Amino acid sequence: MQQAEPQKSLLMMLRIIWAAFLIGEGAFAVIVVYMLATGKFQPNHDLQSILFTISVVATVIAVPVTYFIRSQVYKRNWQEHAVSREGYFSANLIFLAVLEALAYFSLVTTLVVGKFFPMIVPALACAALQIINYPTGRLMQPDQIDTNFYRQP
Repeated sequence: MQQAEPQKSLLMMLRIIWAAFLIGEGAFAVIVVYMLATGKFQPNHDLQSILFTISVVATVIAVPVTYFIRSQVYKRNWQEHAVSREGYFSANLIFLAVLEALAYFSLVTTLVVGKFFPMIVPALACAALQIINYPTGRLMQPDQIDTNFYRQP
């Protein structure tokens, strides 16, 4: 029972970080929309193709690499049919931080170029991945698999 309490507090902290990342992205997106709608920022349309290409390529490469890194951190911290608290927290923090950086880069390119579409697409994809990967803490719970089921008679 004592071990469940630190897991809950760690999971709550990770969920707060998860929400803060998403709120930050949303707030910055609102600022980008405001600046472009009011004309307070002079866009540079000449950079659209290169910045969009960089944003998409970075997202396409970094997302699978980040999933791989997260799985490797899980594997390194696997103990007694579950991921340790520290491993779960570290792996998800790295994962969310990379998605956050990619989303912010896409939002900045949207601001620099002055066009929402297609510049905003990588940011939306990263935000969707963050939402899908809500920290549930399931991997910190020991497996409930009946190991005798798989044994041959």
